[in-house]
Amino acid sequence: MQTQPHAEQSDKQDFGATSAANTIRALWNKVEGNLTTSELEWFSRLSDEVVVTEMLNLECAMSALGLTINSDDSSGAFEDKGNVASLLFSLSNQIGVIRELAIISSDADCRLRHPDLYSVKPDKTSEQATDAAKAGAA
Repeated sequence: MQTQPHAEQSDKQDFGATSAANTIRALWNKVEGNLTTSELEWFSRLSDEVVVTEMLNLECAMSALGLTINSDDSSGAFEDKGNVASLLFSLSNQIGVIRELAIISSDADCRLRHPDLYSVKPDKTSEQATDAAKAGAA
């Protein structure tokens, strides 16, 4: 078995465990400094639109699951601890994704509120309007 040279290994970024939440975070970290105002506005709405909806869905699913487990005298659906563990890991992953979406929404909102602290790219239409105004003034 041949391994890669040490220099190549140290150049790789560690994104943590492979998960949907870590994937979302890694992608956000790559693009957050290159987004236009309109794109940041779209991401800032994640909390209002996606996160709230997903939390409501998860709340309903957990409540239904609780009722199912409570009424499961001996059907066997929750007797296998492997099934229960898989279900709990899945729910944990969903919560992790929702958490990352909420963080991204907050990050985007912060960039919009404090553009002086961040490099925020203007929308292309804004750039074109500025260029046209400069051309008209000349």
